[in-house]
Amino acid sequence: MSKLGSSPTRMGEILGCGLPVIANSGVGDVAKVIEEYKVGVLVSDGTQAAMTQALCEFEQLKKDPELATLCRQAAEQVFSLDGGSRAYRELYRQILDS
Repeated sequence: MSKLGSSPTRMGEILGCGLPVIANSGVGDVAKVIEEYKVGVLVSDGTQAAMTQALCEFEQLKKDPELATLCRQAAEQVFSLDGGSRAYRELYRQILDS
């Protein structure tokens, strides 16, 4: 069976569409992005109570009129090809200069 996509990849695509996400931590820097940019909700565990809490938080989050803009900005800053290329170029420059 082939892998269709990773959570961080899908997260970038979803945020790029201006939509918030619900996720659990533990996959890459998903939790960091959600918390730093305030573009989603983290589910603490798989219990019914945690799921209910996440849904309530998500409903509150969706009331933010700037949410779609925040989601797109987060996608551009964290997942963009341009940003990634600049970061790798800088990293390689630092390695070659040392």
